This record gives sequence, C-alpha cells and structure tokens, in this order.
Amino acid sequence: MRRLVFVDFEASALRDGYPIEVGWAWAENAHVEARSMLIARADESQSPGYQWDPMAEAIHGLTLEQVDRQGQLVDRICRALNDSLSDAELCFDTGPVGMDRRWLMQLYAESVVSCHLQFAPPPPTP
Repeated sequence: MRRLVFVDFEASALRDGYPIEVGWAWAENAHVEARSMLIARADESQSPGYQWDPMAEAIHGLTLEQVDRQGQLVDRICRALNDSLSDAELCFDTGPVGMDRRWLMQLYAESVVSCHLQFAPPPPTP
C-alpha cells in the first residue's frame, strides 16, 4: 500500500505568480514527517513575467532574497521529488485539479526530468 503524502506550494504572487517553495508531509509512526525545498527562480531573461507580491510574502514569510540565496534548481527539485515520493500517492489541499497540482506540473514542464509521481484519486462526490 502506498503512503499518502500531502503536497503544498508557496508562490511569489497571489495571482500570476511562480512556485517558490514545495513542501510535502506524511504520517509516520504516530507523528508527521515533513520536507520542503525552496525553488530558484529562472534567470530574469528567461522569466520576464516573474512577479513578487508583498502580500504573498506576508502570507508565506519567505523573502525574495531568501529564495534567491537558498533556492534549488528545478531539475534538482524534480529529481528529489521523484526519489522521495516514488512510493507515495500525492494529494493536494487545493483538490486534484487545483493550483498546487498545476505548480507541480509546471516544475516538471520546465525540467529535463520526467514526472514519475502517482496521484491519489479524487474523493467521491456526495
């Protein structure tokens, strides 16, 4: 049986932003384990529409300087996700077709790494 892992993203802006952090958490031995990685933004010439919203910063608490200093390249993040989550079914607090899944697919689209992740089926409708 696959473990159920919850994935969440933080973004640079509330609208039209870019993912700046990915985190994942799961239950293990009666406690919660969690990991996260900051996502390096692409070179300005590669991402002219990149936005930084102070309102989003107030929500997630990450500064642009922190993301620039500690962010990992997209390929490294995608490899880490594939390695860490190969035995998991992923679910998102934004639902099976929400923003978090879109951010995840955007990362893999920008990477040379293929997505090998499995997604939990959507909950049944009442």
